[in-house]
Amino acid sequence: MPSVSGKPPKQIVGSAASSYYVANKDCEHPEALFKLMNLFTRTCFSDDGDPLYFITSEEYREPFKLAPVQAWPMTKNIDVYKRIKEYRDTKDESVINGNEETRQMFAFCKKYDETGVHEGGWDYKRVFDVGGSEAVLSDYLDNGEIQYDGFYGVPTETMSSKLSSLQKLEAETFSQIIMGASSVDEFDKFVSEWNKLGGSKITDEVNDWAKSR
Repeated sequence: MPSVSGKPPKQIVGSAASSYYVANKDCEHPEALFKLMNLFTRTCFSDDGDPLYFITSEEYREPFKLAPVQAWPMTKNIDVYKRIKEYRDTKDESVINGNEETRQMFAFCKKYDETGVHEGGWDYKRVFDVGGSEAVLSDYLDNGEIQYDGFYGVPTETMSSKLSSLQKLEAETFSQIIMGASSVDEFDKFVSEWNKLGGSKITDEVNDWAKSR
């Protein structure tokens, strides 16, 4: 997408928590929730783990199919792609073999290279290998065209009561400006209104959260 400066615009990608696991106050063993999450992350994402452990059948090889509690590293797929790319560039097999998820994902890519059969790894190659979707995302990150939002905590108090209204105001204002129904000068008015309606308070709360990290 072009920008006024001619440089690629920066897209801010949200990284706040999008879902939660909770235990009833009467739960006899709430610690089991953490044990399940630790099991999932250790099994799937440690260097010597087995990311294909949680499977439903030979046809479905993804680790998230059965585990009731899951937690995913934000850049997991990009990290695997970068290791595969490094191997493609250097032929250093330790790059592939040093991480079990990378080794298994590369094995699927290699299977497709050798067979050309759709069921033989085509889907993994289109995600993890050079030229795949993660390659595009990696380039965006490396070029500064995508930046992860620094706030990843639970919604602040004002977010819980005001954020949906602020997001609606933003969507309506931006749409009208893009469609030519409003002048671009409306943006300054939007900023002022956004702050008055709770945006300024949310900003303060997020900055306080950041200082507490």
